[in-house]
Amino acid sequence: MKKKGKKKNDAGAAVVDAASPSSAADSAEAKALYKPVKQSVTIRLDSDVVAWFKSREDRYQTAINKVLRKHMLKRLSDKKKSAPAE
Repeated sequence: MKKKGKKKNDAGAAVVDAASPSSAADSAEAKALYKPVKQSVTIRLDSDVVAWFKSREDRYQTAINKVLRKHMLKRLSDKKKSAPAE
């Protein structure tokens, strides 16, 4: 029997179960309420990449996070599409 409650990913962020049936409104509401837990990390990036983000955004770390999240979600979506149907 599955436990009910909030799911969390490896970083401790609350995760919305994308497999559960929901309407588009529910999905939009879930996205609006989603607040991932932030984790402080040290990462080495190319200096030109950091300079580019800093030149375009006051909140460059948030901008980098958005790009990484978009990439992650795309990869997860691609993986689901290529998974064999059960």
